Amino acid sequence: YQDGLPEEVEEEFTKVHKDLFELYLKHSDVLTRVTFWGVSDNGTWLNYLPTERVNYSLLFDRDNQPKPAFHALIDVANNHFKVQE
Repeated sequence: YQDGLPEEVEEEFTKVHKDLFELYLKHSDVLTRVTFWGVSDNGTWLNYLPTERVNYSLLFDRDNQPKPAFHALIDVANNHFKVQE
């Protein structure tokens, strides 16, 4: 997506991450870590390997701003751990 991530793709990206982290928490008795290979879309290795392309694979955008998926994961954690504001 040379001109940015389409809204419907962003929504699916967010849903997949939310669903995965709910599953990870459900199985937290046997799962101790989840690793992201990068922080922002600006520096992801997926932009360069195996060939130059544009990728939107991480939780922060190219300007290092949190994406909707990041906020969804915070909500999942808050709901799971019952964090009080």
